[in-house]
Amino acid sequence: MVAGALNPAADFRVTTGIRWKKWDFGMGIAFDEYKVPSNPIYVQARRKMQWRKWHPFVFGSLGYNYKSGSDTVMTWFGNKVNQYRGGLFTEAGIGLALKVRKKERLFISLYQSYKRSSSTSQESRWAGPGSIITVPSTEINRMNRLGIRVGWFFGK
Repeated sequence: MVAGALNPAADFRVTTGIRWKKWDFGMGIAFDEYKVPSNPIYVQARRKMQWRKWHPFVFGSLGYNYKSGSDTVMTWFGNKVNQYRGGLFTEAGIGLALKVRKKERLFISLYQSYKRSSSTSQESRWAGPGSIITVPSTEINRMNRLGIRVGWFFGK
């Protein structure tokens, strides 16, 4: 769960990849409902370390925040048609891997992420008897957040 400005939102991710020495490289997709629902598609690098029985890691992701589609909203003055587009997605963080079973790990991480999307709208407004005007507008959503993530790892 992600706490946003007004309501909590779900954040579900699936990442797969390869391991090389103490590095994990992968790619993934997410279902992210934070403020503007979207699907980030990303590549990720994770560096694992070991300190006694602790297994900390650092990671970073870079990708595209996929958001598309359109909708029509009834307003007081007429109809508003929104056309959505995606944008940049980044995240970076630190975490700790805890051994649960032989090949399973529980990840707890603190991260900062940024996602961007935009919407272009055309709103029809009544401008008097027999007159309707169309008002265009563009809204750019830039969303920064700090979060805590819990994940489960299956593998070697």
